[in-house]
Amino acid sequence: MKIAYSGISGKIGYFINEYRSTTSCVLDRSVFNWQDRNTYTLLNYYDRVFLSFPVNKLDILQLLPELVKNLRRGQTIVKFGSLGPQRVIHDLIDSEIRKHCNLISLQLAPTMSSLLSEQVAGSVLYDYRYGLPAPYVSTHAAAEIAVKATEVGVDSDVINVTGPENLDITQVLELLSKYYNLAILPLDGKTFVNSYVCSEEIKNKLCNLYDEYKVQYPAVSTDLERNGIVNQSLRTWLASNLKHGIKL
Repeated sequence: MKIAYSGISGKIGYFINEYRSTTSCVLDRSVFNWQDRNTYTLLNYYDRVFLSFPVNKLDILQLLPELVKNLRRGQTIVKFGSLGPQRVIHDLIDSEIRKHCNLISLQLAPTMSSLLSEQVAGSVLYDYRYGLPAPYVSTHAAAEIAVKATEVGVDSDVINVTGPENLDITQVLELLSKYYNLAILPLDGKTFVNSYVCSEEIKNKLCNLYDEYKVQYPAVSTDLERNGIVNQSLRTWLASNLKHGIKL
């Protein structure tokens, strides 16, 4: 069986590289490039592919039709979806991929590292969930389930990748107040949707989906534990990072 990882990067990508089998082939962005359609056919050579997506998604929805034409029946794509605001985009992507091949969607809750890199800026803790809670998950656990889904398999084609507890924005602020002096600032859906480069038609669709999504929040899932992945709380994760001298 031919296995590939398509351009893993970032903190989760770092741990995926650490956990993956040494016999697996890794495709980096110099080989597969979302912006270079000539590289899309490379994915067709592999039976199972972990397919990474650009963090900012750029105009990924407009590139998707060209990509799926190069996928094949019987092939399995593994990708991270989202249990956060980007779920509205990933749901559209997933539905298109499933028309052409098998898909294992790892529905990712906000990660603990992204909490610090995306929601904390200066003295502000941004809240784009309207005060609703989120089950923050560690990057370690997310990377482990990604490797297991790609190389071994998991017990469902949709896995909810969550931490062990739901925390609302005030509880997050309480935990982070040990390390930061922060004030909460709401971030509305229009700001989120307008951050993407795409057609007005897609942007309007995303706005409508976001309005439906923003009144929901993800439940804590036992999918990680059921598939043999050890989970940890945000409190434990923060304490562990400090213990090992990692700057937050």
